[in-house]
Amino acid sequence: MYSILKIELKRKLKNPVVWILVAIMIILLYVNIDRSIESNEISKILDYDPHLIKVDEKTYYTRKWKEKWNEKNYEDYVSKYDKDNMSRSYYNALMHNYDVNIKNFQEGNYIKINKTQAFSSLLYANHEANSERNKYTSFSKYLCDIANKELWDKVSDGVKYENIDFKNMGYMFVSPRSYLYDTIKHIFSARRSYYLYSNNLLIKFEEFNNLYVLNDWINSIVPIIIIIISILLNYNLINKDVKEGSTKLLITQSIPRRKYYIGKFFEGTIIVIITVMIPLLISNIYIKTQLKTQPMKHPIVYDKQGIKTFKPSFNYIEKNFEKYEKPVEVDFYKMPYSVKSNDIVPSPLYQRNINLIGFDKFLLLTFLYSILFIMFMVAFVQLCSAILNNVYLSLLASTAIYSLFYFLFKPFLYGKHYNLCPFTMNNGARIVAGTHNVTMLTALLVLGLSTIVLLLVGVKYFKKKGI
Repeated sequence: MYSILKIELKRKLKNPVVWILVAIMIILLYVNIDRSIESNEISKILDYDPHLIKVDEKTYYTRKWKEKWNEKNYEDYVSKYDKDNMSRSYYNALMHNYDVNIKNFQEGNYIKINKTQAFSSLLYANHEANSERNKYTSFSKYLCDIANKELWDKVSDGVKYENIDFKNMGYMFVSPRSYLYDTIKHIFSARRSYYLYSNNLLIKFEEFNNLYVLNDWINSIVPIIIIIISILLNYNLINKDVKEGSTKLLITQSIPRRKYYIGKFFEGTIIVIITVMIPLLISNIYIKTQLKTQPMKHPIVYDKQGIKTFKPSFNYIEKNFEKYEKPVEVDFYKMPYSVKSNDIVPSPLYQRNINLIGFDKFLLLTFLYSILFIMFMVAFVQLCSAILNNVYLSLLASTAIYSLFYFLFKPFLYGKHYNLCPFTMNNGARIVAGTHNVTMLTALLVLGLSTIVLLLVGVKYFKKKGI
């Protein structure tokens, strides 16, 4: 089988079609980078931030800014605002943290600012959770308890949780449901800020960078490319050799049909991976020389329980964006958003499995699931090639059958559905993120078992096929 794999790979790499596809992909990736820069897509991402205060840092980290929003002391604050909505202990904790922030900013200790911002967000989350107008106060407190155990001692600099009174009456003009959304939002912000602090990261996204481009590729371009490449390079994987007589020659040389078929499968898989990876590697060299680079440890959201459970943690309701909601990119990830009950501002849905992972690890997981899908596609196209003797009919059948299954099961990618169709699992990034209505564990089993079944059927058919 190894000898077959070696011979077939050498032959395929000499095929001009492979290198034409590589060249087309390189041009496509280059054009996409230029298109994104010219359309200024990064500004669309930065237009709306669900939590972080978007002001100039030199303005924000000043006494004047602090007093503008919080007065000079607690007495001045409660005389101007409703004292029932902020206790003295809570106010003092916020102001102490703000003073530390100002000091860190003046000293240029920007990494440590992430730590104080994490504590501020944790304070806000607990404050929202304890509002008497919070319709979901028990659930909000439960989420805060988890976050407090995880982060409080790491970011509070010795401030005791029990010394702060978080109880407040809440504001009449704020929707009761909003307090839950705000609790979740602040917890997510606290985790993100602490991740940046603990990984010694200073992140600013004011221009296009390598991570934005890579994320755009793995979400928008690679999922389509691997479908096209898998079909174009493998539609004649078996029938062409049968027609030319090379298959008969190999089989008569005491090479078992089973080994021949499986060897051709691995050859087809490897050639697709090579064809996809070469343009990505070359394009990355261009990115490194032309765009601002960010550390690969940058946090991105993913489904932390995805490898342990079969039940999707949430549904990515993409179609509703056009009618009701505004898609928001947070940390290079389109989180699912839901409109509040009394206004049009979208807020992130609570997802029990959301966590942060380094972009480098996210990229590796995405690559592994892309390989699983490529293996499935090669097994599927190879079976069509084994059954149909005409290469053009094989190409047409592979494309038609794949398209049929994809469009039949595409609705299961949205809403409250389970996506169990391997034909729709082409986007590894969304599988890892948990926004494909399938978990990583389910996708692993579905793609793995589907590939094995297709190979077994193909081997059995090929053994009986007249050559």
